[in-house]
Amino acid sequence: MELDIIILIIAEKPDMGRKIGEALGGFRKDKGYLRSDKYIITWAFGHLVGLANPEAYDPRYKTWNLTDLPIVPHSFKMIASESSKKQLGLIKELAKECTSIVNCTDAAREGEAIFRYIYEYLNLRQPFKRLWISSLTKEAIREGFSKLKDGKDYDNLYKAARCRGEADWLIGMNGTRAFSTKFGGHNNVISIGRVQTPVLAMIYDRHQQITNFKSETFFTVKATLQQESISYTGTLQTNERMIDRNLAQKISESIKGRVGRITHYDAKNNEDKPPLLYDLGLLQSEANKKLNFTAKKTLEIAQQLYEQFEAISYPRTTSNYVAEDNLSIMHDIFDQFKTTKYAMFATGDKAYVNSTNKNICRPEKIEDHHAIFPTDKIPNDLTADQEKIYLLIVKRFLAHFHPPAKYKTHKIITTVDAHIFQTNIRENISPGWKTIYNEEKELLEKDKSIEDTDLRTNFAFNPEELAFCMDSEVKKNLTTPPSHYTEGTLIDGMKRAGRSIQNENLKDEMSDIQLGTPATRTDIIENLKSKEYIIVDAKKLKPTAKGSSLIEAVRKMDLHVLASPEMTALWEQRLGLISKGQASSTAFSELVVKFTQKIVQKVKEDSALENTTKEEFINTLGKCPECKEESIVADKSYYRCRNSCQIRINKIQLGKELTLKNLLDLLSVGKTAAINFKSSKGKGNYKAKLILEGSENGRLKIEFVKTKK
Repeated sequence: MELDIIILIIAEKPDMGRKIGEALGGFRKDKGYLRSDKYIITWAFGHLVGLANPEAYDPRYKTWNLTDLPIVPHSFKMIASESSKKQLGLIKELAKECTSIVNCTDAAREGEAIFRYIYEYLNLRQPFKRLWISSLTKEAIREGFSKLKDGKDYDNLYKAARCRGEADWLIGMNGTRAFSTKFGGHNNVISIGRVQTPVLAMIYDRHQQITNFKSETFFTVKATLQQESISYTGTLQTNERMIDRNLAQKISESIKGRVGRITHYDAKNNEDKPPLLYDLGLLQSEANKKLNFTAKKTLEIAQQLYEQFEAISYPRTTSNYVAEDNLSIMHDIFDQFKTTKYAMFATGDKAYVNSTNKNICRPEKIEDHHAIFPTDKIPNDLTADQEKIYLLIVKRFLAHFHPPAKYKTHKIITTVDAHIFQTNIRENISPGWKTIYNEEKELLEKDKSIEDTDLRTNFAFNPEELAFCMDSEVKKNLTTPPSHYTEGTLIDGMKRAGRSIQNENLKDEMSDIQLGTPATRTDIIENLKSKEYIIVDAKKLKPTAKGSSLIEAVRKMDLHVLASPEMTALWEQRLGLISKGQASSTAFSELVVKFTQKIVQKVKEDSALENTTKEEFINTLGKCPECKEESIVADKSYYRCRNSCQIRINKIQLGKELTLKNLLDLLSVGKTAAINFKSSKGKGNYKAKLILEGSENGRLKIEFVKTKK
């Protein structure tokens, strides 16, 4: 009698498992899994298994000591958290019933790691296939199951994932322990990360550029010129910025009423193509700029639209293009939008979305997943924030069904008494795809040197005719510093990190290399916040004292590469080659070990930081009322002055933890606003203000607030 062949499907999350069940059909629910006559579907909850901490190799590593470093395991151990063991046990038992497995985790490097770690940890032996799809619609899942890949085809992808994880472990564990034992302490961990530290350095360097920037005043001369009925403005051209106001004023006065001549005129027809389809980074950048959404919030919403609503394709993509086999699907989706509330945007023509349009169809630019675009599942019950992200994606998608925006640029050089004035005018011909964005003026912003005109016909200058200077004025200008990074512009910067590499031998080769991946950039930013390396001030990302001290220390120890994109960019490139079978994972691991050893050795031996104190790595929270310096810091259970002042303010007051605002109020005005406290007997609440009674020691007194009955 033949045994029934049962196939185990392992999804990354329960929701993914349920969607696969709905697509394949015929399943009945059980606790932690679904079963049909042919399949059993179960799932992970993200990473069930990870690399073990150092104490798993030797109990003495539980205590952090610089002398124990570097810690370099001969082979890495895997460990499951207590919360994961029940589900892992279920997967192991279900696997005993099955002859083969289908890996249905996310079709990306981290998804591959999630499945392979489980597979190795449980010592599974069944052969496995790979589901690789970019959409969670029933049709896409069914098609994916009809074209399952051999699991071995993704062995190199797993090698790259494993190398990435082990590299992060080696640098993170050793670097963090080395810096923390030397500069931190029990309550002040100095975290080091392969990608995290270079990203912090980007924020630090930009902040330093702004802090050290010295604004300079310069002057420009603007002439109001006229030829026949056309009036236009020209800007005086000089070899250098004009810093002499008197000279500028003299030129301005001298040309008023004078006759000039157009000495150069050039008109060119141009077009703006629709903006590229979104990858995750571009979506996060635009949502941060337009909607003030954090990168984390945008990713969370995109995942909801993908997993919960099946309304968009796979969001964690690095590509802005699609393949030829996506085009017919996109045409069908375009037709669907014509009968929805988005119909006002679906007014274009399918003919524009074709295989010869390199603004949208470039298969060679796709690695794992095509660009983000809507699916045929058009949702109706989105929250306000979900709708905002969905609308960004829909408009970007539908823009490609419209022609390019056409315009003409006019460059005019007018000479007045040997002074040269330049004018650039943009004559809008047809809006094309921009009709979708008419209400979004920021998308249509143009170069500030372009003077717009609504004239559309017979608009041309005649070099044979004279031009008259009707008026002129001197404009005072100030040079401006670069802008602080926002989360949006930081993600852009991480995507373009290779362009900032200083090594001339690597610059061209590495120009496309990025810091982090779509799956990790959000976490990197959130980690920098949670570790108190950066703060967000009105969208601007700024380094804290702790973050600044870390970058300065790294550079003083001649570990510049740890705080530059160069090393990480090189490693990301190598990981990409490993995933394609074009580089050795062993050689990569040896490189990482050598660099880890260098970090530890520098921290142990470097004398450049002998005068650096641990206090420099503690963020200050406010001004001390005694010494009047910005020197209040947090210890485990109280706030104190890091100078010699005796002030101590307990973090817990009357059973409630002080907020940062409470602390700042105490330090600045000597009292808090009314705070809600619970009665010590557990019956009812009461309001009270805390008053700093003794600034020399931090003693507080209570002022009860009467509540209106």
